[in-house]
Amino acid sequence: MESCLQTVCAAIVAAEEPQAILLYGWKRSPIDETLREVNLCLVVKANAKGVEHRLYRKLEADFAVNLLVYTADDWARLSKDATSYVAGIRQKGVLLYGKA
Repeated sequence: MESCLQTVCAAIVAAEEPQAILLYGWKRSPIDETLREVNLCLVVKANAKGVEHRLYRKLEADFAVNLLVYTADDWARLSKDATSYVAGIRQKGVLLYGKA
């Protein structure tokens, strides 16, 4: 994992203590291959309300960070539905932190 992405993950863990962080999408510059955007999915214990807003205010990165936040209960329930977006993230995403 790139150090800039590690820094973002560390900031998320320090701020919100998620159960899991998954990388499910990214874009790089076609010119120099630097990271331009990442899509991260967070699984939090409970009460996901406000997590995105707080993190968007705290996170500092040289690339765009897009967040999806699910409670552990919603994650477990939606993971069982093979047609859900969560199931796709779980299958194709890369676990960066925790356990999903």
